[in-house]
Amino acid sequence: MAGEASPQASGLAAGQLTELDLSPSKARAHATTTHAWSQVMSWLRETMNPTPVPQFERNAETLAYLQTLMHANLAANSARKGLHERQSSQVQAYENYRAALESDAGVQMLQAVESHLSDQSASALDSLSKVWVLLGQPLRGPEWATDLEDLEKVLDNAILRLSAETFQLEHLVRDLSLRKADIDYRISPAEVREADDGAEVDTDAALRRRQIAQFTSQTKHLALKLAEYDQRLDTMSKEPQRGPGLQYLRKRQKELQEMQKAVKSLEKELSEYHGLPPDVEASRAEVRRAQSELETLKRRREEMLSEMTGS
Repeated sequence: MAGEASPQASGLAAGQLTELDLSPSKARAHATTTHAWSQVMSWLRETMNPTPVPQFERNAETLAYLQTLMHANLAANSARKGLHERQSSQVQAYENYRAALESDAGVQMLQAVESHLSDQSASALDSLSKVWVLLGQPLRGPEWATDLEDLEKVLDNAILRLSAETFQLEHLVRDLSLRKADIDYRISPAEVREADDGAEVDTDAALRRRQIAQFTSQTKHLALKLAEYDQRLDTMSKEPQRGPGLQYLRKRQKELQEMQKAVKSLEKELSEYHGLPPDVEASRAEVRRAQSELETLKRRREEMLSEMTGS
């Protein structure tokens, strides 16, 4: 009996195996996704504390957006922490500088130097010392003040580095704000919530229903107008004709177009007589003179052709 129970138990165990147990690659992918969601949810709870994390749909796209937002936030925090540490180190360096000045050796050296400097030179030395300390450079002996080229290089490098870090921080903050706004929109509850005034928030389905109702109303209105126009057209066709009909108007329009063509032709012919005297006899005399001149030119042309041919 014990030997018969063993195959049944084995079959039952095999039947209880899930797809993840049978596929190691899917099991690893599932474990990776679960771990990623665990990190994201932990970060969301820590970031939104004490506000609870709202419900949202868990899918691959949402996970990718949340991971991107989380990494950007962590990078911004790290950059902000690094900036704070650098500022703290600068403050500490300045404190060391003040402590060195307050010591006997520092006071004696400072008094000896300032006693031989003008007011403008003393102010320049004080500004130079503050810049050197704020840049986090170690305090050295008096010989460093003569090395102006090294100081210019340090200042240039520090300004470039601070400008680059400031730009990176601004970019991270701006990118973080955009991603936060996008993720807030994506993880907002899918269900319809009531607005402050108690009205129902419009959803896509409600908007489509309202548009369909509006289109239906417009269609009914247009159908009624079409029926009204058909009725009016039918009534007008049955009434006795008053005044000139359509055929008569078309005929008159055609006659008018022909008259317009005739007028244009006469105007063109009249323009050819432009420049003649208003008197008829004088105009005829001018025409005869022009004809005589034309004949003279023709004879001159024939003579020139004859000379060219004879030569």
